[in-house]
Amino acid sequence: MARVGDKAIYADGSEATIISGAGTARIMQGTSAALVGSMLDNGDEIISTPQSCNKFVFREGDAFPQGFLTMSGDLH
Repeated sequence: MARVGDKAIYADGSEATIISGAGTARIMQGTSAALVGSMLDNGDEIISTPQSCNKFVFREGDAFPQGFLTMSGDLH
């Protein structure tokens, strides 16, 4: 599973760094896990994953975990 700070590598060999993730909902080795919806430092967004076994479920009225899909400096 990818984490915030890992590199996404494109078919052309270019790279971008993952800059947002699951926040406190999923920490791996001290770093937030990346999710579909995580942003990259080049403005792209992770839109799919080959992994299908992990899911986060939030019900209406639930607060999102701290840092969930936010980037440094975000106010929410």
